[in-house]
Amino acid sequence: MKKAFKIFGILFLLLIITAVAAPIVFKDKFAGMIKTLINKQINAQVDFDDVDISLINNFPKASLQIEGLSITNFEPFKGDTLFYAKEIGLTMPLSGLTKTAEDAITINAFTIDEALVNIISNKNGITNYDIAKKKENKQPTKTEDTNAKGFAFTVEEYAINNSTVNYIDESSNLKLALANLNHKGAGDLSAAKTTLNTLTDGTISLNKGVSNYLDNHSLSLEADLDIDQETGKISFLENTFKLNQLALKFNGFVKNTEETEVDIKFNTPTSDFKNFIAVLPKQYSKNINSIKTNGSFAINGDVKGKITETTIPNFNIQVNSKNASFKYPDLPKKVENINLIAAISNTTGNINDTFLDLEKLSLQIDQDVFHAQGKITNLPSDNRYVSAKLDGTLNLANLSQAYPVVLENDLKGIVKANLQTAFSQKAIEDNQYEKIKNNGNFSVSGFEFASKDIVNPINISEAKVDFTPSSVNLEKFDATSGSSDFKANGTIDNLFGFLFSDKKLKGDFKVNSQLFKVDDFMVDNTEDGNDSENTQKKSEKGEGLKIPAFLDAKITANAKKVIYDNLTLNNLKGDLVIKDETASLQNLTTDMFDGRMAIDGNISTKNETPTFALDLGIDKFDISKSFKGMDLLTSLAPIAKMVQGKLNTNLKLSGNLNKEFSPDLNSLTGNALAEILTTKVVPENSKALNLLNDKLPFIDLDKLDLKNLKSALSFKEGKVNISPFDVKYDDITITIAGGHGFDNSLGYTATFDVPAKYFGNEVSGLLSKLNEEDIKDVKVPVTANINGSFSQPSVKTDLKNSVSNLTKQLVQIQKDKLLGQGTDAVKDVLGGLLGGGNNNQETDSTSNSSDSNNGAVKDLANDVIGGLFGKKKKDSTEKK
Repeated sequence: MKKAFKIFGILFLLLIITAVAAPIVFKDKFAGMIKTLINKQINAQVDFDDVDISLINNFPKASLQIEGLSITNFEPFKGDTLFYAKEIGLTMPLSGLTKTAEDAITINAFTIDEALVNIISNKNGITNYDIAKKKENKQPTKTEDTNAKGFAFTVEEYAINNSTVNYIDESSNLKLALANLNHKGAGDLSAAKTTLNTLTDGTISLNKGVSNYLDNHSLSLEADLDIDQETGKISFLENTFKLNQLALKFNGFVKNTEETEVDIKFNTPTSDFKNFIAVLPKQYSKNINSIKTNGSFAINGDVKGKITETTIPNFNIQVNSKNASFKYPDLPKKVENINLIAAISNTTGNINDTFLDLEKLSLQIDQDVFHAQGKITNLPSDNRYVSAKLDGTLNLANLSQAYPVVLENDLKGIVKANLQTAFSQKAIEDNQYEKIKNNGNFSVSGFEFASKDIVNPINISEAKVDFTPSSVNLEKFDATSGSSDFKANGTIDNLFGFLFSDKKLKGDFKVNSQLFKVDDFMVDNTEDGNDSENTQKKSEKGEGLKIPAFLDAKITANAKKVIYDNLTLNNLKGDLVIKDETASLQNLTTDMFDGRMAIDGNISTKNETPTFALDLGIDKFDISKSFKGMDLLTSLAPIAKMVQGKLNTNLKLSGNLNKEFSPDLNSLTGNALAEILTTKVVPENSKALNLLNDKLPFIDLDKLDLKNLKSALSFKEGKVNISPFDVKYDDITITIAGGHGFDNSLGYTATFDVPAKYFGNEVSGLLSKLNEEDIKDVKVPVTANINGSFSQPSVKTDLKNSVSNLTKQLVQIQKDKLLGQGTDAVKDVLGGLLGGGNNNQETDSTSNSSDSNNGAVKDLANDVIGGLFGKKKKDSTEKK
């Protein structure tokens, strides 16, 4: 007995050693085998993170785990992931561990966890899953081994867990997504005939273009299949498919030989109208048992025929409802008299012959009855043909009272429609309006639309639209919002081209308003909603305003009064043309600031940064009012706020706009020619001018004459440059030049051409000996440099140098006079200049100026005496 236990212990120890050693021994071998086998079969990049082997998990069979397996496409889908799995588990006999890549390795079961499959067909019809290597078509010789190599599947069970499958057909703009997909099956797939039991669940989404047909609808399939591998026939036994809570039973078969043959029939197990509620999204049907329904709703159909390269099976899917109604327990209204007869069919096998036939649709809420019918043929093709008729009345407020629809905004109003239409997609694309048959009208009354994106609800008292083959006529549109009112009429030239063929919406409208307040339509673009003082609604921060690319319209506006922020525009008239993401203002005029302004130009949001280019013609603006009301004018000419009067200007400017649609001052370029019809100058309103007034004692800027002043200015790269211009102060000419920055920096010069008489005490001794005739043409320039900023300006003058220059001029005039007079005159002059003058004369407040005068006079006396008596001045280098 002891010997037996000893032998058993040794065997057990060997098993443990084998179980531990197997992953180490076979791991690298199987990693190489997997890559070799896969790369022999496909044209794609294959990779995985790790391979693990276990003899314990499924003993007495071996387990192989492949972690992070990915298959990535080559061109034309280079870099795209075709397949990824977090983990793939394979179960095989222990003998499989000794196999090589040239042997058949039997797989008994497999699992795939968290897989992602992306199936793509591009616009050229090329698919990303066609990656199998082409095999040479040759017969094996007698010496060649015809046995299968690689993995041989004799699967008894399998599972796919928590996976995702995406299908994208770029040519038809179709997207299908299966998410949270779980599928498992059990049956001997190696047998010639077997029964496979399967269970599938997940969610499904289906989109075509902008149309969303299914949105995360839950699905489940419980199917038992008879599989005959010899004939390639799969028969459906007991099968139930559910979409949300709508159940379908089906039976039939699919047979794969040279061609695929299909024969399947399906139907709803019951005809209760709850079947319709069940197919709705879960948030509307989750309490389905509490919804009261009457009448019937049924779906039945069949698919029969062969699938070839050119044909599909014939099919007919019918949906019927008769005298049905439903009412949600928490809502006051009931939808009743629901009748529906519709079918989607194909009777030829040509896929383009698929059609949708809505033979009848009617429903009633309270007293409002709505009818519709129509047909769409050539459904999958690029030239669908549509015929439809709408007739009835619908109270929009009843929608949310009868059906638990989640609306972001409340709707109110009565919609009436009586419209017939028939058109082909090609007629719309080619603008063949004669082939589009429209007739009827559509009206809305008492409509109210409220949204977080607008401050006030928009109330449409009445709107009426008439349809013709070539256009849609807006006969009447009367609306208000806040204190604003507007009326409109006009035409839309290609509404159907816009709705069905991605064409631009073309229109021509006339809009009239007695009062239009822009603030009635503006939202405070901030996330902070705690400011109780702000009566405007809040919206989330978003991108800057964009002019819609689909619009190609002209709007002729006529508004008695438009109020924007603190601006009031009266008698606004002109055209607004919107095209190619650009709004063009044409012949726009308005009365404002006691004057008139004409505007031409455009605003474009075509590029990432919005731009504008405008020509402004300003006629007789009140300067004080306009510079208080328009920040742009203040930025261009801030010094003008010290002027009271009228302004004329032609202003051309262009640049970028920020997200608030205000000009980016640093991007502005342009020029202006301004004319000031002034009545008064108020230097106290400008720190720089007030400081200049204090620095120059000979001038009073209050008396500055700016009448009929014309000046040209240009602006670029955040700076305004002013062409030199002259203004008058009595007989003083002032030349102003320089510029300023939009950052409030100053860089101006003012040059005053000042007559000698204004210098007073500075040169009084010299002026007293000269008459007006002697000095009438004597002037000296005084330059003032104005720098710093508008809030902290600095003013520096060269007044000292100017007085010195004037003194030299006056001394020269005295010298020239004395040279023409006799000795007595010289004595008189000398006596006066050397102390015989009036000793009681007030001294100049500028001591440097007086010293300069005395020195200049002494030099003059020496020169005059030397000249009169023939004596030469000593050379400055002569020794004493």
